[in-house]
Amino acid sequence: MTAWERSHNILSVDDRNEGVKFHDGQDLNADAVVFSIKRNYNKNIVSTTSEDTGWLIGTRFNKAKDDVPGSWECGYDYRQTDADAIVGGFQESDFLGAQTNSKGHRFVFKYQLARNLYWYATYYRLDDTRATKDLDYHRFMGDLVWKF
Repeated sequence: MTAWERSHNILSVDDRNEGVKFHDGQDLNADAVVFSIKRNYNKNIVSTTSEDTGWLIGTRFNKAKDDVPGSWECGYDYRQTDADAIVGGFQESDFLGAQTNSKGHRFVFKYQLARNLYWYATYYRLDDTRATKDLDYHRFMGDLVWKF
């Protein structure tokens, strides 16, 4: 049961759901459910063109833990980088080959298979805006990672 109180235009929540568990017996608490939002914005102040801005917004849900096989996480972000926003070498290399003047979506999923072993999947849905017409770019990558 959750109790709601309103006092001086402030809403507070008192969570009284103690002992709630997932189907596998893990406690439902802040360590078990992780949600984050990320954002980034940059502007090239020495650029002589209007193509000088880059930005990203995204989210991540849950957290794959190295010592918890079966744990997982997923995420999403959207980014747009103008032609003169940043040096191409600072752009993520898998995001349209580290090219600027691009925009698009990235979806990620990580699954912990065993201690120090996880599977990581990434799907890119991008637009290359360098050409006279927009070009669609789709890439799926699957990585099996062993940490030692």
